[in-house]
Amino acid sequence: HGESSRLYRELVHEHQLVSEIMVGTDDRRGPDLFSVFGLVAQGHVPSEVTPIVFAAIERIAREGVTERELGRVRN
Repeated sequence: HGESSRLYRELVHEHQLVSEIMVGTDDRRGPDLFSVFGLVAQGHVPSEVTPIVFAAIERIAREGVTERELGRVRN
């Protein structure tokens, strides 16, 4: 969440493909929906953003999160 999040850094700062990115769930008990919303920057299309989002999710599934990231969440 926020400007220090992986997706924000990658999509807004590094690639400049979106101007805003939001990630969240509906906070339901049991199965839930994980959503990613982004405002695609002028001159770009959603198909440029999608592979980067999926790659980031795959990296987290494969490698997990860092202790630093967990610490930020806890705070």
